[in-house]
Amino acid sequence: MKQLRKAVLMIMTAVMVIFALAPYSCVLAEEGEEEGPVLFVGGIKVTEENMYDILDDGGSAVFDPATGTLTLDEPVFGEDLECPILAVGMDLTIEGDATATGKTFGICVEDGVLTFKSGTVYAKGEVAVTCTALVVDGGRVIAEDVTGGLTNNYGVYVDKTADILSGGLSVTATGNRCRGFVARGGINVVSGTVTVNVNGKDDCFGLVAGDGDAVFSQTGTVSIQGGEVDITVNASKLDWPSFGSYGITAGDVIQISGGTVSVKSISEYNAYGLYGYADIASGSVTIRTEGVYAYGISANPWLGVGMMMSGGKLDVSAKAEEYAHGIDLEGAFTFSGGEILAKAEGENDGSTGINLSNEILISGGKITATGTGELSSGISCYVYGGNDQVTFEISGGEVNCTATGSGSDGIYSNQTMLISGGTVDSKGSKHGIYCEAKLTIGNGIVKVSSEGGSDAIDTHSDYYTGSITLGNELTIQKPGGGRLSDDGKTITESGGKVAKNVEIVNANEYAVVVNETENGTVTSSRTKANGGEKVTLTVTADENCRLTSISVKDSNGKDVPVNDSYEFTMPESDVTVTAVFTRYYAISIPDEAKDFISIEATESPAGEEVKVTLKDVDDYVIKGIKVTDSEGKEIEVENNTFVMPASDVTVTAVTARLYTITFELNGGTLNGDPGPVTMVLEEGSVIVLEKPVKEGYTFKYWEGSVYYAGDEYEVTEDHELGAVWEKIRVPDTGDSDRIFLYVWLLAVSAAFAAAVIFHRRKADRI
Repeated sequence: MKQLRKAVLMIMTAVMVIFALAPYSCVLAEEGEEEGPVLFVGGIKVTEENMYDILDDGGSAVFDPATGTLTLDEPVFGEDLECPILAVGMDLTIEGDATATGKTFGICVEDGVLTFKSGTVYAKGEVAVTCTALVVDGGRVIAEDVTGGLTNNYGVYVDKTADILSGGLSVTATGNRCRGFVARGGINVVSGTVTVNVNGKDDCFGLVAGDGDAVFSQTGTVSIQGGEVDITVNASKLDWPSFGSYGITAGDVIQISGGTVSVKSISEYNAYGLYGYADIASGSVTIRTEGVYAYGISANPWLGVGMMMSGGKLDVSAKAEEYAHGIDLEGAFTFSGGEILAKAEGENDGSTGINLSNEILISGGKITATGTGELSSGISCYVYGGNDQVTFEISGGEVNCTATGSGSDGIYSNQTMLISGGTVDSKGSKHGIYCEAKLTIGNGIVKVSSEGGSDAIDTHSDYYTGSITLGNELTIQKPGGGRLSDDGKTITESGGKVAKNVEIVNANEYAVVVNETENGTVTSSRTKANGGEKVTLTVTADENCRLTSISVKDSNGKDVPVNDSYEFTMPESDVTVTAVFTRYYAISIPDEAKDFISIEATESPAGEEVKVTLKDVDDYVIKGIKVTDSEGKEIEVENNTFVMPASDVTVTAVTARLYTITFELNGGTLNGDPGPVTMVLEEGSVIVLEKPVKEGYTFKYWEGSVYYAGDEYEVTEDHELGAVWEKIRVPDTGDSDRIFLYVWLLAVSAAFAAAVIFHRRKADRI
């Protein structure tokens, strides 16, 4: 019997092992079996027999097929290997320390996810690391490619997505047209560090999301949410034409929402920092580019790619032998927050801090744009085909533009330009603002200056003649001081010159009046505005207060629409702004009462009705609701509803525990009920125990302890009481002999008593 039990145990153990290894059973398959996932370490195929000591050196390389984990402890791999670590058709996790140098690959995972968890892994090959998908979640990975006969060398190549969750990834790539870190499906950096250094010739790329030839790719996203990303690319000429160096490239979008990003791109021809649609929401981004032509942020001009920024800080500088642009885009530029420092320094014509060929919308934040060189600009908007094609509007924020060099303009545009808010300070050697189309300035403060004899603002060219509309909150400054003329119709300077094509129209003649408020404040971006101009209200509620309503009415009492951003368009009338803020008070429920009651809101204004919802709780009854204010005063409650006072309140439930008392009548009845009779009563209730009845029996007491009819019983727990009975004895006709005996004994006793009395009397006579 013992031998049978032992055999069964061995079979069950074997079955369990087979199931545990099932996901990687093919890795351990012997030759001749069906092909499946395969793992080679140091040129040795991993099998079930050698997986705990793959290299036969005491366990420096161990594989756990249950988790797909390869644990390394500085193993020594053989020389002249094509790939020291090769996995096909499986996910592989690497932990520990190792150096993997191969003639083709350092580490290769085909049709599987490669995950690094801990330790330091150094990989080297013509492609140091390649896999279907990559996850770095701890430890440090160092990848270095080997310069060989191949062009388009890669330090790290990922066919799908790469996620850097923690730890570090350091990549070095050298050679002709080399790429540092490429993931065709996209790169996501959550935390940790990513460092890429590329030194090569011709087209060289640092960080790439999309196809290897990412200049024309239209897929792949770089998402940087945190951590540190440091990219350096240095490319020299190989042949002509040579496109140059690219720091971070994405076919789809480069999203930066946190962390620190540093990009340095140097080329003997074109140097690009970020190449693709840039979307910056937060974080710190520093870009430095240097080449014959240099661009801090740019993209494929044939795709019309633009840029969006809503937060964070961008410091971009481009330096070139010919011309440079800090930001150079064919698509729309939208800037609503954060800070941009954009500087371009070129030796020849046309260097621009921000060079754009599409719509420009600036509504917040701070921009400082500088162009250095002949015909340079701080900001330039030039659209081929003439004016009035796109919108160039500054509606808020702070814009500072400076251009130095012969014939330079602080801001240059061949499109209609509108300054409807914010602060603009534009300086140029020739013009402060040069607009070949219509320029309208309706709000904000605009400071414009120029050097030499040119006008600070000019809207005239050989092809277009525009006009300027100015508001009276405008400051025009030129050397010697310029101002609005006394008649409010022209702009003059000390030398008597008049700015060209100036027209003063309806200069802010309507007032914006904000009524006083309680529990909050409202301020207006304008105290006066022209009809049709945009006015923004800033709404600030006091602590524990909310804006209840806000209205804008014209002089006739007609409502002026206000949008969700508290903006409205000025009518041809004075307006009055009225806001109502309401104080809200807290409603709290103690933890011990939360099982019994609930309230939809945690706060409410005074005077509002607050409904309390009762919950069904087993073995309890809710007897009422108690509400007290911050001073302990009780608030009236009716139908589980109370009116909120001007105070924080505490709401609790008055409850009682319910217990069940069961009367087992044992054949009797209680008030006609044969039982068992149950009563559900509140804890502490006192009842008087009634007397049950049962034919032919006398009720003695209730058992469970002993209680008699008429006793008081206090309810303290679930309890069962059982009726105890005593049978009533009544003689029947079958007992005649016993009755005769009782009568005979009674007669004898009487006769004996009579005899004793007679004897005593006779003795007395004697």
